[in-house]
Amino acid sequence: MKSIYKSQLIFASLVCLPAGLLDQSFGQEPPAEEKTPQAPAEKALPKPPKVEPLSPGVFRIADQILLDMKKREIRFPAVCNQIRGLVEYGLVHENGKTHESLFRTKISPRNLQTALLLARVEAAKGFVENLWKEEREKIDVSASQLTIMVSWKSKNEIHSFSLESMAANANTNKPIAPNSFVFNGSRFVEGIFMAEQSGSIVAVYADDTSMINSGDYGANNDDVWVAQKEKMPPLDFPVTFTLKFPPKKLPLKKD
Repeated sequence: MKSIYKSQLIFASLVCLPAGLLDQSFGQEPPAEEKTPQAPAEKALPKPPKVEPLSPGVFRIADQILLDMKKREIRFPAVCNQIRGLVEYGLVHENGKTHESLFRTKISPRNLQTALLLARVEAAKGFVENLWKEEREKIDVSASQLTIMVSWKSKNEIHSFSLESMAANANTNKPIAPNSFVFNGSRFVEGIFMAEQSGSIVAVYADDTSMINSGDYGANNDDVWVAQKEKMPPLDFPVTFTLKFPPKKLPLKKD
């Protein structure tokens, strides 16, 4: 587990170049100081989150993310952000695109991706790019599919809905197709983790910076998805997100 965890994170170091020494002529005014151009220092990547074992197969990541390998699920808190109108996201960071997301959360996208990688969920390569094609290719995403449930308690009653059921296509009145959400993984660009910068975590409308995207047929349309108010909790109500991930595929035995 530790080796897998370490292999997912890369650290950068700061590079500083010493300034050149200045020559001085006797009896003359010293020449104006010439500054040696310095290469821009590389930004150091943030330290990996703390991973605390709680019991066999159960880990707490950065205080708010719970990874349960036995139940094959990841849980973390969020808040209801929008109950009506057009949406492009199922979940964003609280500093992300909250004007078009069903839910928002305080957890770091980078920490959540760490949890998914620790759980050995495979990132589906080329998944988002495929969403934009007129004729989509068939991609096996069985090792990357996530079942995302949103639950909350009110008046001693527990409510639980799939995230797909909480947004519908305004043209067809049908919710997002079941089992649509796929872990495609976000990426580092020049030392910046793109999901951390954009705050995009679960996208309904295709977003290559988001770590999870919908594979629904209408995922490449940004003006058809609307919140299903009847399935949503009250605005600003706290909820729990549960991401259920598939079992790890075992390699086929050779005869």
